[in-house]
Amino acid sequence: MEQNLPTEFDPELLARRDALVEGRALISQFARVVAALASEQGEIWASLRFFAHGRLVGVKGQVSGWGMLRCERCVQPYRWEFEFAVNSGFVFTEEQAERLADGVEPVFKDDRGRVQLVGLLEDELLLAMPLIGRHPGGECMAEIAPYLGEEEAAPNNALANALAALKNGNPPRQH
Repeated sequence: MEQNLPTEFDPELLARRDALVEGRALISQFARVVAALASEQGEIWASLRFFAHGRLVGVKGQVSGWGMLRCERCVQPYRWEFEFAVNSGFVFTEEQAERLADGVEPVFKDDRGRVQLVGLLEDELLLAMPLIGRHPGGECMAEIAPYLGEEEAAPNNALANALAALKNGNPPRQH
């Protein structure tokens, strides 16, 4: 049985134990990510190894999962799959963050020395998103519509109909 990732944790305690934390989280836990998605559907899977090296407490691992983005060409949602590596050091101050080695991302601990899962992964999730959402090759209605018959290509929503009318030089009527 797959376990859920903790929403909050003590990185120093996990590093002392050389802990491997694996599990899943719903993408809906990440408010800034959800704001950029087409829906709250999606999951994240992570495998995170906590470590201590001298005074540095850090985490390395892999994160993968999926969410629903909106295609900028046809305005329809599509499943976006992602995978990225995590290499972070836990700090209290900006000065500590500046001393981290290149390629090590700072994650700030709260006053109690704890970290929120959102704080660890949300920025990386946002950076993993494409700048312009598009269906993977060959799946976008805007790309395949010219090759379909009129019945198959007919969009099934008001926005798509309005866009098609504009493309054909017929502005939608205002009520």
